[in-house]
Amino acid sequence: MKNSNVVRALSVAVLSTTLVLGACSSDADDKAENTSSGANSAANSGDNASEVNIKHARGEDTYPVNPERVVAIGPAIDNLLAMGIKPSAVVVSAKDMNAPWRDGKLDGVEIIKQTDFKTLPKEEIAAAAPDFIVGDYWTISEDNYAQLSEIAPTLGGIGTEGEGIGWKSQLKELGKIFNKEDKAQEVIDQDEKVFSDAKSELPNIEGKTGVVSQFAQGSFGAVADPKDPGASFIYDLGMKFPESLTDGSIEVKQGRVTLSPENVSALAADFMVIYNRTGDIAEVEKIPGYSDLPQVQSGATLAGNEAVVAGLNTPTALSRAWVLEQVKPTLKKIS
Repeated sequence: MKNSNVVRALSVAVLSTTLVLGACSSDADDKAENTSSGANSAANSGDNASEVNIKHARGEDTYPVNPERVVAIGPAIDNLLAMGIKPSAVVVSAKDMNAPWRDGKLDGVEIIKQTDFKTLPKEEIAAAAPDFIVGDYWTISEDNYAQLSEIAPTLGGIGTEGEGIGWKSQLKELGKIFNKEDKAQEVIDQDEKVFSDAKSELPNIEGKTGVVSQFAQGSFGAVADPKDPGASFIYDLGMKFPESLTDGSIEVKQGRVTLSPENVSALAADFMVIYNRTGDIAEVEKIPGYSDLPQVQSGATLAGNEAVVAGLNTPTALSRAWVLEQVKPTLKKIS
């Protein structure tokens, strides 16, 4: 079985590698040929297929169906848990180690600590002897993909922009890998129902503006691309970003804008969640103009809850449901 390394040039250095995982029988080769249509291949190969071919952000690969030992990273952990699959090991950073929406769901799972966002502990991952490695678009960079693929078939983001880098597109492909396509769709349908119910419960928020922001090293950052997965929570509630973030007057990079403290007024909205990534929220509250923001004046701001902002920035079905319950009291303050 060959792991096809069709790697696009993105913003990181490319480390190309060809992985030979083992010799396949001619029958298996025939199956791979018959399923070469990429992401739709699982439907063509039948429930008894031993492998499935999937196109993704870093290329196209053949994956074992129902792998027994899985190492999961970042939001992919939630995607597996949502389908009732407990990974053998998970790689977590200090910030998401205690994600509240996973409470009790990882009991007995090996925890591999990630020291920084861009670097993965590849030796420890290899020591977990995985049959399959799954992360997300951000952690499975070109370099990490090439190196992890030497250990086991590796999957990150499915697309390179918009919802293609988000949880839904990957969940659907994981449904094919684990023969749980119906369950994956059930998770997506339930997520849509949760937000539909919330819109009925909170009719006053339709058409209102919302901001997801963090403060770090002297600057504000805020999600500003309506197509970015981090925007889904706001838009799925029938809200939108303020025009000050989307009218093109501020440069958007990787779905976010960066604002100096003197431009804090650009965050003016009906609703906001915000935390200080490198300090206490009191530091933010002392910035001139912050207390004048309409959402701060009205009390429609949830400030200082890191888990809420993390769940909004890299959403999954599990995090979105949890975050919604945390912010409902604040959303009810929108008139």
